[in-house]
Amino acid sequence: MLLLSNVDVANLVNIVVIFLLNHDVLILLNRVQFYNRRYYVGIDFAKN
Repeated sequence: MLLLSNVDVANLVNIVVIFLLNHDVLILLNRVQFYNRRYYVGIDFAKN
């Protein structure tokens, strides 16, 4: 039973780590998109 619970704990830890990493990646992607949008808006202003 102990071995089984250890495997379960390891799986939970992996799931949590993956979830946190995905969360960070999503935040980074949103930030990059935001900066790209601001950059393109700046280019549009420069053209005008």
